[in-house]
Amino acid sequence: MNKSDFLDELRLHIGAAYDYANTREEFIRFMIEAVYEKTDQELSFTLSRSSNGILTTILSLGEEKHNKEQNRLGEGFFLTDKMLSGGYINKGAEHVFYVPIPIDGRTSYFVTVQFTNHNYIYTREDRIFISEVLQFIHVKQSTLR
Repeated sequence: MNKSDFLDELRLHIGAAYDYANTREEFIRFMIEAVYEKTDQELSFTLSRSSNGILTTILSLGEEKHNKEQNRLGEGFFLTDKMLSGGYINKGAEHVFYVPIPIDGRTSYFVTVQFTNHNYIYTREDRIFISEVLQFIHVKQSTLR
């Protein structure tokens, strides 16, 4: 399956997550779990809540070796309350995506995705996909508590 088809499939599963969520945090958690279930990469996801500049991990899925290092790579550079758009770091074969999720004008959650794949190429499709997911969250989260 090519990247475009794969991202389209992920969009469908992310949309379905909204149907089952009762709260904002549940909605975000269900989206991450849906994406995780559909990927076959060696990867990890971390969902963290941000409060007064302090991050608290509330969900961690995937490779344990990634989870231990995931929040350190790029943390001081990317993970701030004022981060409004996604970030990406490539260190050798490791790729890390940082996705801030603002609620009511403040970055309230961070999703970190880390994986090891020598052949992965970060492209415009990835940036568009992340932007679409953030827009979807922005629109839908206002209907949840």
